[in-house]
Amino acid sequence: KPDLLLSQLASSLPHDFQNVGRLGVTDAMADLAAEVKRRLDHQVLDGEAVFVVVRDLARFRELRKADGDFGFSFGGGDKKAGPADNFATILRDGPAVGIHTLVWCDSLTNLMRTFERGALKEFELRVLFQMSASDSSQLVDSPLASKLGPQRALFIHEETGTFEKFRPYAFPSAEWLAGVSTSLRARPQGTKVDRARAERPAEGTAEPEKEEFNFGFGGGDGEFNFTKFLDDPPAPGGADGATPSDGA
Repeated sequence: KPDLLLSQLASSLPHDFQNVGRLGVTDAMADLAAEVKRRLDHQVLDGEAVFVVVRDLARFRELRKADGDFGFSFGGGDKKAGPADNFATILRDGPAVGIHTLVWCDSLTNLMRTFERGALKEFELRVLFQMSASDSSQLVDSPLASKLGPQRALFIHEETGTFEKFRPYAFPSAEWLAGVSTSLRARPQGTKVDRARAERPAEGTAEPEKEEFNFGFGGGDGEFNFTKFLDDPPAPGGADGATPSDGA
């Protein structure tokens, strides 16, 4: 089961690691959004790297863009940033301060329920599996993904315009994972340091229009965690990738 495999990574990796399901999405987004803002405000460019992994984007309706939202508020002041707002900002501002997002989504339809078209440009690295020529063209301006066939995927590097066909990896065996874990733990891990806790904006406080916040999950004690979104298992044979495309 992919969800069980991902849970096992917590004991296999020598990093802070936190699994966040749907019930924890709102708080987790707010925490990491505040950390992104802190790093931006204090120009922290050498902060600890944080990787936010969203498995099965369609499951997280909290991250979807709001339809017909005109920004009205009944409590005075501007509308408070929600999970979807924080998600969009992390994608935009997070990489510059060491907070990176990897997304897996099952279809273009579900992808577009979450992201505005312009937000897709924030994903520089993409992986596409077999899909229609129309969907492929919308995602990467090329119908190449429609010609992949089974057990093949297409890697795209937006900046260089690179298109590379490859065979996706299978899920690792327990033995292989144990070996990698041993190797990782043998490396120098550095010295842990106390980090300032990023405070969320108070209830009812308006978020600056120019400072929307990034998507991610953080702990409540100042430790920033390598995070996984887990609910339903994806189909076997998926590939890791930083992409908001089908099967990435």
